[in-house]
Amino acid sequence: MSNSKNWCVNQIAQVAERDKIELDILDFKNACEGELFSDWGNVVILRNTVLDKLFERPLISNSLNKANVYVLNRVLLDNPLIIHKSFQQKIIKDYVQLSQDTELKPIATYNAKNKEGIFEIINKGYLKFPIIEKLDLDAQGKSVVKIDKIEDIKDTKDKIYQNFIPNEGDFRILCLGGKVLGVIKRVAKVGDFRNNFSQGGSVDSVQDKDVVDKVSKIALKVASIFNLDFCGVDIICNKNSGEYSFLEVNTYPWWEGFQRVTGMNVADKIIEHCVDAYDRSKKGNKGNYDLINKCYQDGFECLEENKFHYFSRRYLWFDGKIGKEELKKIKSNYIGSNKEDTEEIIKNLLASDVLSPGINEIELRLPLLRKYEMLANYNKVLFKVLFSDIVYEEDIRTITDKYLQRDKMLELKEVLEDSSSDMAILSTYAINFIYNLENYLFKDKENDYFIDPEKYYEIAKNAYSGEIKDKHNLRIYFITHCIINESRFYSRTISRHKSIYLKMIKLAEDIICENYFDINLDNKLEFLVCAKILDYRSNLFEIIYSETQNSLAHSGNYLIDVCNKCSVIKNKNDFRESEHRNILYLMAFSKASRFEKGK
Repeated sequence: MSNSKNWCVNQIAQVAERDKIELDILDFKNACEGELFSDWGNVVILRNTVLDKLFERPLISNSLNKANVYVLNRVLLDNPLIIHKSFQQKIIKDYVQLSQDTELKPIATYNAKNKEGIFEIINKGYLKFPIIEKLDLDAQGKSVVKIDKIEDIKDTKDKIYQNFIPNEGDFRILCLGGKVLGVIKRVAKVGDFRNNFSQGGSVDSVQDKDVVDKVSKIALKVASIFNLDFCGVDIICNKNSGEYSFLEVNTYPWWEGFQRVTGMNVADKIIEHCVDAYDRSKKGNKGNYDLINKCYQDGFECLEENKFHYFSRRYLWFDGKIGKEELKKIKSNYIGSNKEDTEEIIKNLLASDVLSPGINEIELRLPLLRKYEMLANYNKVLFKVLFSDIVYEEDIRTITDKYLQRDKMLELKEVLEDSSSDMAILSTYAINFIYNLENYLFKDKENDYFIDPEKYYEIAKNAYSGEIKDKHNLRIYFITHCIINESRFYSRTISRHKSIYLKMIKLAEDIICENYFDINLDNKLEFLVCAKILDYRSNLFEIIYSETQNSLAHSGNYLIDVCNKCSVIKNKNDFRESEHRNILYLMAFSKASRFEKGK
């Protein structure tokens, strides 16, 4: 529905006509003109900006919800405040404070009832000239003004103020269904500072992979935070500091400039997305497995660096039947296409001093990762050795032997195992290292003396009794990765020490039962995967399955974490960042893995 038949609406109409999809364009200015909302069809594409916030939008939302109608960007009916720039910046600021996310940076934004209020903010030093003035509700940069002196501030009504960020253009990232359609850079015309295409700015497609990856991750987080199915996220880079900041999210994005430089038919993508949403509404919860499977099969190109994780798990879990060809395509990126490439990859991994702590790692794990300074680097290399063995059937030890010092790694293992508390907090970092070191040193041989699962069971049972933040999730990860590593990441069944691993899985089951909503969905699914590896039928199977049936993202056919306490922080809820959760779901509820009975 739209309040004008503009270029974007016409594009959607053309694609619908081409694909023989029935499309009605409802052009109205208030709810009274849009009678019988339940008859609007199965899918509504919302592009109306004039509806009243307090009455009309809730009225329409309730009517469409009762009729089980999918609304693209339903949040615009449920929470219309998100179109305000000041509200957007506040939400991002609050998210950053809550999540401790270091990648997402808001821009300090101020408003006041009168000029005196803004003068006070300037006098306190929060705003420094030049500053940007714009309407809180604005489109296409029409109201944006750069102010160089206090006398130029005339009327502050409905306006916001920000410090000017020196830049060489800004980035527009178009997001749909939790995926990035593309990235463009907008540069202001000579004599202007506004980068908007509608204000005469030039537009170019961005090809630099590092830049695309950086701004795409930020944009997908923003779309997830605001629950937007389709949006344009604007990000600006300070040319002096190199820092990327969130400018705004466009909830009714125009894509004429984007389409011109990328060649992508955006309306085509929107219609395709809406058809998928309609298929989902027809199938209901019963078709979740097929929907999620298709979603990742169709969209795997958007996974970027997560491709190896996704296809390696499919390949190993399903006994080499799925993913082999895609893994061949990305082999050169993973271990190189020759010895020289592999050597360069290994050297770079060991020389890297960049740690990327997650939310819980900042307080807990980061100090220990600095204490055991080579642990993260060793893990990266040892994983390359393991997956070269089990995925590519290539032994790269002759190359890694030049750079890995076996004595130091054995010493690190001994130090770790002498500190149960450090092992407990490091969780997967510690367990992965020890098991991968065994694989590195002994490959396929059984070495009962090297791995001590009974000790690890005792750590999982007793070392998490203190006040450790998010200890239940760390504890589950510790247990599941003991089991996953013993299976050599799904490449073999478990026979060695199986009775101890069965004790571990029962302990994990008890922890989840006692703390169900404290444990994230990823961990619950990983628990089910480990139960399947051990041929253990858990009473939690149906409960977790029921949770997944109610955890599909509104924006696409993939699982997000919505039922648990951790879901307050909306991280890892886009298509790419949800990959870990969704491949675990496909593994946990599959019926054809190497671990099924009779295989």
